[in-house]
Amino acid sequence: MKNLGPLLTALLVPIVVPIAMRALSRSAVSDHVPGRTSVELRYGVPMKVLGVLGLALGAFMLIWPVVLRPRGSPSFGPHPLLLLLFSGPIGCSMIFVFLDAFLVRHSVDLAGITCRSVFHRPFRFAWDEIKAVDYNAGMNWFVLRSMDGRVGRVSPYIAGIRTFAELSIAHLDRSVFTDLAWKRMGDAAAGEPA
Repeated sequence: MKNLGPLLTALLVPIVVPIAMRALSRSAVSDHVPGRTSVELRYGVPMKVLGVLGLALGAFMLIWPVVLRPRGSPSFGPHPLLLLLFSGPIGCSMIFVFLDAFLVRHSVDLAGITCRSVFHRPFRFAWDEIKAVDYNAGMNWFVLRSMDGRVGRVSPYIAGIRTFAELSIAHLDRSVFTDLAWKRMGDAAAGEPA
């Protein structure tokens, strides 16, 4: 009974993660207004809740091995530095979810799209500057590439994705889309959750 935590985690994660992802995808397409010609894409409440949970868990994973771990605890033998090396990257990834949820937003209108990210300053793509649109299935986002080499990424879980998809389909030639990006963009325009 002492080691019930890992067992519960192993059982709950496969159940909770798909439910959370479904809530995110439904939230992203829920605020659609037909015929809208501009929208600010930003994450909704479900992603922000996940972001706050990610921040708390990520901070715990970074602090616990060094500061909060009880000294002489018989249940953990590894050195705190080894625990930090293991939990550090996971903790940093979870903190990134928080930053992503609160800092990432894009603006889409009839002229183009402005991309804002945690890692770069905002930049604007005019529709005629976009030379390729791909869909990265591993990371689960649309990848926009401009003629001058700039790259923007738009998550299908961000609120306003349906308007973004409609405007992308209306202003970009089919030839700039990969087959997967075209299918996913069509699904988003039709209001199908990711």
